[in-house]
Amino acid sequence: MQPAAAALLALIPLRLLNAYLAGVADCDETYNYWEAVCLLAAPHPVRRPLQTWEYAPEFALRSWAYVLPYAAISRIVDNSFLAVRLCCVALPFALAEASLVSGAHARFGSDTAWALLGLLLSSAGHAAAAPALVPSATICALAAWSQSRWLRGDRRGAVFLAVLATLWPGWPFVGVLFVPLAVDVLLKDGLREALLLGVASGLFVLIPCAAFDAKAYGRATSPLWNVITYNAVGGGDELYGVAPWTYYAKNLGLNAGIALVLVLVMPVTLLLRHLLARDPRRPASTVLTHAAPFVLWVGILLLRPHKEERFLFPAFPSLYVGAAASLDAGASALGALGAKFVTPRTTRRFITYVALGAATLLGAARVAALAVYYDHGQMTAWRAAAATAAKLGPEVTVCAGSEWHRFPGTLLLPSNARLSFVRSAFDGQLPRPYAYDADPMETAARDVKGFNGHNGGEANVYVDAAACDVAVDLRLDEGDPLLFFNDTRTWTQIHASPFLDSSRTPALARAFLVPGYSLQNAKFGEYVVHIPAEHFVRIY
Repeated sequence: MQPAAAALLALIPLRLLNAYLAGVADCDETYNYWEAVCLLAAPHPVRRPLQTWEYAPEFALRSWAYVLPYAAISRIVDNSFLAVRLCCVALPFALAEASLVSGAHARFGSDTAWALLGLLLSSAGHAAAAPALVPSATICALAAWSQSRWLRGDRRGAVFLAVLATLWPGWPFVGVLFVPLAVDVLLKDGLREALLLGVASGLFVLIPCAAFDAKAYGRATSPLWNVITYNAVGGGDELYGVAPWTYYAKNLGLNAGIALVLVLVMPVTLLLRHLLARDPRRPASTVLTHAAPFVLWVGILLLRPHKEERFLFPAFPSLYVGAAASLDAGASALGALGAKFVTPRTTRRFITYVALGAATLLGAARVAALAVYYDHGQMTAWRAAAATAAKLGPEVTVCAGSEWHRFPGTLLLPSNARLSFVRSAFDGQLPRPYAYDADPMETAARDVKGFNGHNGGEANVYVDAAACDVAVDLRLDEGDPLLFFNDTRTWTQIHASPFLDSSRTPALARAFLVPGYSLQNAKFGEYVVHIPAEHFVRIY
């Protein structure tokens, strides 16, 4: 079986499983993308999605063109959150990974392609990115497609996909990922061809995106330029927290593990292969060129004060191609070194199997930890809340306190329910419901007053707990005075699912699910759902 065929057979079911099990790891995914999809796909006077300040016409930082294809598919699949996630997010991601394996096979041979497939299957980073409806995950898939075409020698296809990745999701900063590709095109095709290809691809993508964004915002504006101005020039991202450079080192170690080690030792493995097992088909310069986007992107991220796990997603294809090539190079070098004692092929296979085995164990332990500790509790609680809301009447208010940021999206709620917020320890800016209009474009273009660009919280977005029909929150401490449902005479608990209390759990236990250790040392709280006592009597 060819590596590409094996990749399709293995990666598609794995990514669909990742999508089925995954929670929503970042509030930006919900409020900046799933809610926008809901507005375009399913406008409703009761079930109103929530708008962030980034979508306010005053600021216009997000591109409506990015969510349009997902909204179109959402209508086809009856606006099912899970169906959209499976067929529009996870499946294309898996196809992009399989394409990357095929490209590596064409350029570097079957050994590297098989190593790449093994690393992708074991990747906790890709397991997190595959189900995520965020620009960084979309760019990861498009970057994989682009790099696949580049590996095959199709520079025109690679450039078009690179331009699409840079302009369509609304993250123009990722253009730095494709600098090595641009240099390659420039050197091999000349300045004129490179410019024509870049400009033609850019116009093909920009014109329809700009037209749709202008219609959605009710005026001519450029979310691409607006986001550059806000994040890069103004340094606005610092408002959302800062972290040291070690944040990315730890994150890459958790989510890439063995692949990260292989990339770090790549200069050594390539040099050893050059000295011990010369292979003109796979020159070191080619490997380094295809690994360069990872180095460039991570270098840029390290300089930014605000850091998030999802920001790493675009660099993953380059990381894994480089890691696979490094593994193949190191195995070939060691095979040549021990040729007097064992056949080189046997040594290469042994080294590859050991490395991939270690990667699989680490990746599986990491993915299992996230699923058991966080995703299960989060998603089962919100699904229980949605199922309960469907039984309660024509207009139901589902409330969240401190757990507002883990809400999976309005598409998960029944048509008779909407999300509201009760006051919690969070004091930043919260989203607020879109004004309803049967025409979602009219709603999107409406200038909602009260938003600000400095993450300043406002009291008028909260509702009183008495207005809530269903309450969802996280209980980590039985005596927590901030939980709004503490009054058991008023509220009745109908659901509880375990959720890790990371502050009381040792680092190793929360990072990986290690049999015989992690669960024994993990401390759990409860993701809970409450309803007013009178509702409980009525429906139960």
